[in-house]
Amino acid sequence: MKVLLLNPPYPKPDYMRNSRADGISLAEAQWYPIWLSYATGWLEKHGHTCKLIDAPTSYMFFDDVLEETKRFSPDLLAIYPSWETIPIDVKTAEALKKATGCKVVFVGPWASINPKMIMKMSKAVDFVAQYEFDNTLLELANGIEPKKILGLFWRKNSNIKQNPTRPLIVGKQLNEFPFVSDIYRRYLNIKNYKVVQQLYPYVDIFIGRGCYWGLCTFCLWVHTLNRSATCNPNEKYRARDMSNAIAEIKFIKEKMPEVKEVIIQDDTLPPLMAKKFSKALLKEGLDITWSCYCRVDYPRDVLKLMKKAGCNVIHVGFESSNQQILNNIKKGTTVEQGERFAKWTRELGLKVHADFMIGLPGETVETIKATQKWAYSLDLETYQFTVPKLYPGTSLYEYLEKNGFLKNGETNYPHLSNDEIRYWAKKLTRDYYLSWRNIKKLTPERFFRLAGATIKLIPKLLWKEW
Repeated sequence: MKVLLLNPPYPKPDYMRNSRADGISLAEAQWYPIWLSYATGWLEKHGHTCKLIDAPTSYMFFDDVLEETKRFSPDLLAIYPSWETIPIDVKTAEALKKATGCKVVFVGPWASINPKMIMKMSKAVDFVAQYEFDNTLLELANGIEPKKILGLFWRKNSNIKQNPTRPLIVGKQLNEFPFVSDIYRRYLNIKNYKVVQQLYPYVDIFIGRGCYWGLCTFCLWVHTLNRSATCNPNEKYRARDMSNAIAEIKFIKEKMPEVKEVIIQDDTLPPLMAKKFSKALLKEGLDITWSCYCRVDYPRDVLKLMKKAGCNVIHVGFESSNQQILNNIKKGTTVEQGERFAKWTRELGLKVHADFMIGLPGETVETIKATQKWAYSLDLETYQFTVPKLYPGTSLYEYLEKNGFLKNGETNYPHLSNDEIRYWAKKLTRDYYLSWRNIKKLTPERFFRLAGATIKLIPKLLWKEW
């Protein structure tokens, strides 16, 4: 079967669907369509002819995608929507289906939130694959009857049917997937992808799926794709064999020598996995620069080993300086751990991109100001102050809805409105990036790495709404 996997076009420039939250990138970063890419490789391995289109990052608009779709003439079209863009994505599906007669399936985290809602929006949407969708797509492409495909929402006459949930892919099966880096190499222009903190160009891969903690109330992937928040504890994080992961690193070095950095895109890389990966890199003598996502509860010896093995930047969610707020979102870490982690990474020379969220349950103007002061005291590489993205299906959304703190889908507390929350998130971002504290850290390397993003960021900080 011919399958087109599409990150659909969207009129707004710099719009991201491929990250863990949809929206406009302030610094014009772009992530790879990693989930669609893994599914592309999986389908190809099983004999299907595929085409992968990442329209926003390829600067393709609707007419471009329509022409490409007509030329490819797919039997099955898999669309990866986002929460903000679903109405437009459905219209895109209608037009592409009309032009080619293909079947349409929506996939990904936002499709998993409310499959029936999407299917009710248009009869052009034949299916929705909920949660991890690799095997669901494969069975559709293999011609299995819809009623027999786990994890699938489908139509029978005018009724929408829901099949039982599909089990998560286990670690051993992850070893069978083709290298996602090869999918990028063959289908995408890697020079279109950039992240401010990382060397350019970069690629990202999974060496495991899921989050070993998986309880944070706001996290999209752990409540949808990976279901780490609700699954069996033994299935929270499912790892590839280390030999398989190292083989992909060797592939990247040999076949993609232009790549300057590899990001391990696992939700959070478990300390034990980070240790094994670092030891394997050192044993194989692989000189690579890599980055990952982790938590502030990492042991110092693991951080030291990671640095020795070429780790460049660690992305870490500190979120707040208020312990009660951290408890409210089930972060599972302490303020003291955050301070100790920052101290250790400074001593070891590891760069940290620190994420903070403004407007979590328990937030006040006083806690926002305290978080700003605390964040500065940590003296980290880069900072991000954001407003939590609210998605139905996450426990944060359910909490806010239950307590009457939602207004038009946005957080509104009696003592702190959505406008105030957004004002403070923007103020903290502006205060940091336009401050002497930040400017004085601009070494030549850091200046050239951040200069382009800063030039694009400053106008947005000064006057653009976001």
